Amino acid sequence: VTIGTVDEVASASLGLATDLGDVTLSGDDKPYPSTLKRRGDSTRLLLSVLNANGKASARGSVSSVLVTTSAGRLGLLDSSLAGAGSCAGGLSCQLDVSKVTAANADRLVFTLTHGGSAGVATVRATVFSRAGGTYLTDPVEVTLAGPAESISIGAATRSVLNVDAGAAGEDGTVDDSTDTRDRLLLAVTAVDAAGVSVDVPANARRTWITDSEGKRVTSGVTATFPHLGADGEPALTLARSLQAAIEVNRSAADPLPAGEYTLTVTAGGKTATQTFTATGGPASDGITISDPGSPTVNETFSVTVTVKDAEGNAVPDGTMVTWAPLDAMGVRLVDTVLAVQRTATTLTKDGQVTAEYLAIDAGSIVIKVTSGSAAATRRVDLQPVPRQPSEDPTDDLTNRNPGGLSVWLGVGETSASALLSRLSGPNTLGVWMDGEWRYYTATASGAVGEDFAVMPGTLLWVDLR
Repeated sequence: VTIGTVDEVASASLGLATDLGDVTLSGDDKPYPSTLKRRGDSTRLLLSVLNANGKASARGSVSSVLVTTSAGRLGLLDSSLAGAGSCAGGLSCQLDVSKVTAANADRLVFTLTHGGSAGVATVRATVFSRAGGTYLTDPVEVTLAGPAESISIGAATRSVLNVDAGAAGEDGTVDDSTDTRDRLLLAVTAVDAAGVSVDVPANARRTWITDSEGKRVTSGVTATFPHLGADGEPALTLARSLQAAIEVNRSAADPLPAGEYTLTVTAGGKTATQTFTATGGPASDGITISDPGSPTVNETFSVTVTVKDAEGNAVPDGTMVTWAPLDAMGVRLVDTVLAVQRTATTLTKDGQVTAEYLAIDAGSIVIKVTSGSAAATRRVDLQPVPRQPSEDPTDDLTNRNPGGLSVWLGVGETSASALLSRLSGPNTLGVWMDGEWRYYTATASGAVGEDFAVMPGTLLWVDLR
């Protein structure tokens, strides 16, 4: 038996570390960033050394480690390992693991810090095992962003109400703290020369608003950066993304003219613009209700309400719409239920709300909606479930006995001969036509009179002759 050196190292890997208890990160599985936005920002990389079973390599199996980067500055997270080699903020970090007995060589955490120069840092690690093996990891790329080359403003996802929502007078329960129709948030972002997302420059930030003719609007509407901390930087809750807030504070008697406006933002000598639209509340004739057709009993049908301002623009998202109880031909539905509302939205999105109804019984209903001082109605005729033709057309006669009037209530069309062929006893049918009775008689020797068509609702006379 020959006993030799068994290499406990089978593989090595390098990657961005996940949360190691750092309070700046949330969640145990969140990786450290692959992009460093500015000088001094850092990330962490984890070097894992495994044996052939995919487990952590045994203590003492690693002799040394070399980590290199093409840009940035390397460092060690565990300062107690500083005596194991050279790793003091340069382009390489070399550790003689055997010199630090407390080192856990199977999991080493390195730091990479943005040194100020933009580019891509390519980081690699080489692990040398005590048995003489060499293991090179795949490279890890970390982007080192440069200074902001340009800024931009995100598009508005909705319009803004042209009066202070708290003073709009549309609803006695309006609360300006929750009704945000008069406010609009637009994201302001920046990229470097390579198109990498970076922080918006903090110096010389200014905003202003102009109307469609390019004139500055100096009253009744403002644009600010409301979520900045005491240091002038965006609050942490916004993940360092800057937001410009547009707020209208005009009264209902002096609204901001509806139309298109332009927001301009400057920061660090860079300028960006973005348009947004101010719209009014519902116009007196600005509500329309879609036509659901003529639903049948037991059928579900939907209606869409569109609300516009006096200029024909969709009202701002969040405008309240009230659905009134259903009326039947103008009479409130109390004793008779013809339809029920199953679902409904009450706050507009893109100027619309929808509702879904279930037809319960045949008849006519009136759907009513209001928004502010505007109102609209829509009559909907609910149809009975279509009847299917009977196999025996005489089943649809109201009277099958001789010597009496009868009405045929069937579906489609039949004839006098078809009815008499199934009637027992009567052999004559009369029909009231052109102001007189016309008869058709079926006898064993033949028919007397002209056969005639019978339609739904036809008045007949059943007789024996």
